Amino acid sequence: MRYFKLVISLFLLIATIYLLSNPLNVGERSLPAIGDLINPFSGFWANAEKIENESDEFKAEGLKGNTSIKYDDRHVPHIFAENLSDLMFAQGYAIAKERLWQMDITTRSIEGKTAEILGESALSQDMTLRQKGMARSALLAVESWKKNERGYALVERFSDGINYFIDQLDPADYPLEFKLLGYEPQQWEPYRTALFIKAMAITLNSANNDMATTNALEVLGEEKFYDLYPDRNKKQSPIIEKGNWPSPAVSMNEVITNQINELFESIQRDDHHIFVGSNNFAVGGGKSASGHPVLANDPHLKLTLPSIWIEMHLVCPELNAYGVSLPGVPGIVIGFNEDISWGQTNVGQDVLDFYKMKWVDDEKRQYYIDGEIKDAEIVIEKFDVKGVGEVLDTVIYTEWGPVMKEEGRQTDLAQRWVSLDAPEPGEVDVFVNINQSKDFASFRNALRSFTAPAQNFIFSSKSGDIALSVVGKLPIKSDQQGRFIQDGSLSSSAWKGFIPFDELPMELNPERDFVASANQHSTDNGYPYYYNGGFEDYRGRYINSKLEGMTKVSSADLMNLQLDAYNLKAEEALPILLEELEQTKLSAKEKEVVDRLDDWNYTYTSNSIGASYFEEWWDVFYDMVFDEIVELRKEINVPYPEAFRLIELMEEEPDHWVFDVEDTDEVETLHSIVNQSLKKVGFDTLEVKAWSESRNTEINHLANIPAFASQKISSPGHRNTPNAISKYNGPSWRMVVEMTDPVKGYGIYPGGNSGNPGSQYYDNFVLDWADGQYYELNSSSDPDKIKLAYELTFKPKK
Repeated sequence: MRYFKLVISLFLLIATIYLLSNPLNVGERSLPAIGDLINPFSGFWANAEKIENESDEFKAEGLKGNTSIKYDDRHVPHIFAENLSDLMFAQGYAIAKERLWQMDITTRSIEGKTAEILGESALSQDMTLRQKGMARSALLAVESWKKNERGYALVERFSDGINYFIDQLDPADYPLEFKLLGYEPQQWEPYRTALFIKAMAITLNSANNDMATTNALEVLGEEKFYDLYPDRNKKQSPIIEKGNWPSPAVSMNEVITNQINELFESIQRDDHHIFVGSNNFAVGGGKSASGHPVLANDPHLKLTLPSIWIEMHLVCPELNAYGVSLPGVPGIVIGFNEDISWGQTNVGQDVLDFYKMKWVDDEKRQYYIDGEIKDAEIVIEKFDVKGVGEVLDTVIYTEWGPVMKEEGRQTDLAQRWVSLDAPEPGEVDVFVNINQSKDFASFRNALRSFTAPAQNFIFSSKSGDIALSVVGKLPIKSDQQGRFIQDGSLSSSAWKGFIPFDELPMELNPERDFVASANQHSTDNGYPYYYNGGFEDYRGRYINSKLEGMTKVSSADLMNLQLDAYNLKAEEALPILLEELEQTKLSAKEKEVVDRLDDWNYTYTSNSIGASYFEEWWDVFYDMVFDEIVELRKEINVPYPEAFRLIELMEEEPDHWVFDVEDTDEVETLHSIVNQSLKKVGFDTLEVKAWSESRNTEINHLANIPAFASQKISSPGHRNTPNAISKYNGPSWRMVVEMTDPVKGYGIYPGGNSGNPGSQYYDNFVLDWADGQYYELNSSSDPDKIKLAYELTFKPKK
């Protein structure tokens, strides 16, 4: 018995050692060896950060002078260098020090290489991104950048700084996520910066409805389709005021007739509850309290931990810029310097179109254009899948672009997307050039190299100018081109080039003394170039109306406008709903709901019950009105009609055919649907929570690790309000800048500068952000004026 116990003990010991020393396979995922993870010297314990960081000194090759990174009390790096090259090196180091895993996983994902670390479960997504041509287009970008000698040298120095940090790391020092996923960081190069920019393109300019609208046109017919899906809201307040537009470079009289009339299976579906947007606005000195311009910007993106942004201050003889950077891109992306401030919102114009190919045979190796046979380019993509080995996939390229797949098989649809084109060589240092700009002329010149994703760049200067420019590579299209799938067998289906930079919408110092954008249409119908896309219908109109009425505007006033939770959609829709109700047929609970709605001020405060009531009712009402569309979407991909069109019909055509429910014998009208929808909500038994709890905003970790997330964020706002917060998206950086002397800047984002979940600086801004607070931004060029926590010094290695 004694020997038996000994054998059992030895067996358990060996088993324990094995389990601690070897990766564990759980389903399709492979987890790292738990012994490595809990090792007190090199496992996750090593990532528990001290409250006080220590100053240190380093010597690095390639430096031309002394450089210091001074961390303030909020862990913001203030980088002081003697020249621009050393500044880029130090910025790369500082970003890698805080966000190395984020940089790695973002670029690895867009490159289509996450299956190398996550296994077979990530393979489908990797294949999709390779099929889209993301890695290939990043290589094209690098080749273009190399033509810009100065810019490419700067991104190389930026990469050198990242790699200097990586080379210092022992496995014990790796960021926690590397240990959890069981892999090592890779060296950085300009190609990875290009991949990061492509990741932003996927987020900001890859949306399209070509298949959905083509299907809807085929099923509904032209009359009903154009009735339900107008190009724009008649109430729209465009970004650029009506003016004297330049004559177009290409005749715009042609109407495209090359769209395909057939049904298509869905490669991707739209969702009317998902949004990516932003606000920016600036007032001139004549409208401000100080007599100087005041600028505000808040990009609305998916909220994550670590944040998409990292706050930084860059100083050298050539520039002094403060703001936020993308963790993988050199320079300050949104911010200000001693002379100007700038920011961006996304341009909603459609720059991705699909073309139906006419193949020579079923092998899809050749296709027709204008009757001529063309050879497709066949690319074999290789995937190194953890736990599986090498997997191969075929991607077909045509003159239009790559052919998309659906459920692993080739479709007949090729993708033409501006973000797959080689960018301007100046793209590589466009933000560094903006950081160095002194006035509108130099700022505008820097923008000439900006390619994609197209942005509404806002500007203000200490000299008193305010401006807004639509910037990016935007295709010249014929009327209606791009709304539907085009005939890929005809060369006449191609775009007619790109809108020249000087013919893109722009305004400088307008008479109304403010500029603003909130993802609405860039122009009114008078602009000579046709464009389609996805545009916001409420925030822009509301912001413009508020700015029109403002005088003696202060920084605090623009902060309040950013935080404003008023919903113009509710203001337009709810009174009609209430007017159509038959009050005598309401239950006691329904009467209580209606009374609360009647008293509601259309503002989505955190504790608002009225906002929650309206959202519950509106969703049911919308689905009942568009019951045909809801049913169609169960079979094929068709788009949801815009809410603004429903409100138009409520105001102007209460007996419109759309209010008739398809599967009933009676003919319903707006009146009957309003009353039926309130009953269908079921307020008598429905537990309705306060708005913030109902919306349930979450800021999740990039790897969806719940322990590293910040959930149940209590904050006012809705996706249609200036403070555009939804469950997963919201203002990812709020900034207000007043162009006094010296410049006064304020800002905050929902996260923290550190990417280490064990750091006190990982999410230390979140509660203040949710509470609507701002931090004063110290952009002094005097290093002694930084509230120093600790300092890293870099000297040339001799």
